[in-house]
Amino acid sequence: MIIIKKELIKPASPKSETINIIITIILLILFAGILLHFTNTKHYTKSVTSTQISSIDLNNEEISIFTNLGLFAQDYKDLKSDNKDLSPKVLDEQLFYAPFCKDASWEDSGKHKWTMFTHENYVYYVGISSDKNIAGDFFLVINAKTFEYKIRYTKNFKDYDKLSNNKETLAHAINQFKEIVAYTGDDLAKETKGN
Repeated sequence: MIIIKKELIKPASPKSETINIIITIILLILFAGILLHFTNTKHYTKSVTSTQISSIDLNNEEISIFTNLGLFAQDYKDLKSDNKDLSPKVLDEQLFYAPFCKDASWEDSGKHKWTMFTHENYVYYVGISSDKNIAGDFFLVINAKTFEYKIRYTKNFKDYDKLSNNKETLAHAINQFKEIVAYTGDDLAKETKGN
């Protein structure tokens, strides 16, 4: 049988050992606090100018219209090569393109009356809401040469009836409205990471 001998070892100086342990704990806490300061995420916000509005400021119906207009604008070049006429009537009755198509979602999102006109090198799609409590007015402006686009927004375009007969004045008024800036998944990732 093996006998284990137990021996109690006393510290040379219990006071100095206690002080060393306390100093070690304090240094660890300070070091952890400094590291925490460096790993703290910075707040990210997407910069929006005074001439823009963020898509997160829109309600659900307006976000739906904004998304559908963006999808249509991205397909515009291909649609234009297949069809010479891309009026809202054709988009509604033949191509069934949202938000121009008059279906249940059109009724739920403000029953916009869509018109189209061209001015200089731009094609303007104007959507005037029948119910301002549900959604505001939308304007899709597409460059006919480069196919770049902007989606503009106002809650209530009061002067539309007065300006609708003069394309130049109407185009100028539309270009004064706020451009909608999309809040994308990249923005969400940056906000989460704190970049």
